[in-house]
Amino acid sequence: RITVNDKGKLTSKELNPFYPVSISAYVTFPDGKEQKVAQINAFSLFTDVIDTTAYYFMPVYNAVMRNITAGFTDSSGKPTGYFKPNETCTRGQIVTFLYRAYRSAFPADTSGVADFKDVKSGAYYYDAVKWAVAMGITTGYTDKNGKPTGKFGPDDPCTRAQVVTFIYRLLGGMISVDLSEVPDFKDVKPGAYYYAAVRWAVAMEITTGYTGTGKFGPDDPCTRGQVVTFIDRAPYITIIDG
Repeated sequence: RITVNDKGKLTSKELNPFYPVSISAYVTFPDGKEQKVAQINAFSLFTDVIDTTAYYFMPVYNAVMRNITAGFTDSSGKPTGYFKPNETCTRGQIVTFLYRAYRSAFPADTSGVADFKDVKSGAYYYDAVKWAVAMGITTGYTDKNGKPTGKFGPDDPCTRAQVVTFIYRLLGGMISVDLSEVPDFKDVKPGAYYYAAVRWAVAMEITTGYTGTGKFGPDDPCTRGQVVTFIDRAPYITIIDG
């Protein structure tokens, strides 16, 4: 479905919305030799997810196919064509991604879940936060004495430790793995709330930490590209009737 006009402009129609198309243009000389003069990669979704070698490339498009995300929209709800893989993922976004990925497999009764002060009805993450609480994924923020503050912090950055902990709390209880061969990270100490979650995530090949450093970066903000990659590597669970 690719056409070239008399000025050499390439136009593509009916591209698969989830996968890239590489288009090359060649010039044929009188002696029969060919020379490539141009190459473009055409996509019909995100203009900022075009590098097929990026670690998050396929996880992003897999997330779209699983209806986990549709990227950013404008104030009217119209897609902007951007996913923003390097932007920090918020706490509201991560629980929403998990909710969309696993709610059909893990339906939860949220009728008894109390509202957070900063999670308003009608927000895109409202149902997701209540589901996450009902599933035991999160309890929101607590003070230094461990007492709930009544806040969730949906717009706060989500750290790498929080992301793997949310996934671990959702799936770790039903999927046990051998942790004997999992090396410790320099910055993940026994006793940390995320210690078991990080080790489980490594054993599950959800993450390997920062390459060549021996560090995981638990307190670092987790990017949207990293989040969908973690979810893509996590077990995909679905319910089959019958």
